Amino acid sequence: MEGNTGEKQQYLPPPQQYPWLLYLNNEKGEKNQIFCSILDPTVTCTTSFAELGDANQLTAQHGWFLLENRISNAHEIFLWNPCSLQKFELPHLTCDVDIGDCILSSSPTATDQVCDIFLFSSNTASIFYYQLGDDQWTEIDYLEDLVMAMKSKNVTLAARCKIYLTNPIYCNGCLYAESIGEYLVKIEKHGYRGLKINPMVDLMPTLPPTRFHRICRLLISI
Repeated sequence: MEGNTGEKQQYLPPPQQYPWLLYLNNEKGEKNQIFCSILDPTVTCTTSFAELGDANQLTAQHGWFLLENRISNAHEIFLWNPCSLQKFELPHLTCDVDIGDCILSSSPTATDQVCDIFLFSSNTASIFYYQLGDDQWTEIDYLEDLVMAMKSKNVTLAARCKIYLTNPIYCNGCLYAESIGEYLVKIEKHGYRGLKINPMVDLMPTLPPTRFHRICRLLISI
């Protein structure tokens, strides 16, 4: 592949050893995408994928985009791979919610495990859980579990304090997230399509005011 962005392609070549860096070009109504190699900035690929045109990009993990289209009062959600052009339509999420952080436990085409998808609401204490093959999303209200986990660590919560889980990460088969910016919890499967919040540590170390946090978010999104 040459370092030339003049010709649009209808597919994305495999990124080889390193992931692609994606630029969205919305200038002059073009709505195309430029994929750039992070190993060699002169190696680029310009595409015009309809899937990336108007859809909201929730996350990109394991080589797959998780994309969302809003239709009336529902969310049309699907997985899409820019290299294979493979697409998985997921059940509509039929509720009025703002989707924040998202986690894919694995590629949906993995043969050694089933892909779990976790959508974290950004304005309610809810996680929407889906295992590939399910008929619908399962909504889990974690507020009561989270409050109990915080109290078990003697954390004082202000009256009417809104506490949500943020910055989730999936590692070695376990899901973790932050609460109140400094407390780490572990989210485990519990019963049939249930999740349970368990406290992990009293307090996470505070990073100096630098860009390390943004770098961390970039690395775990690959």
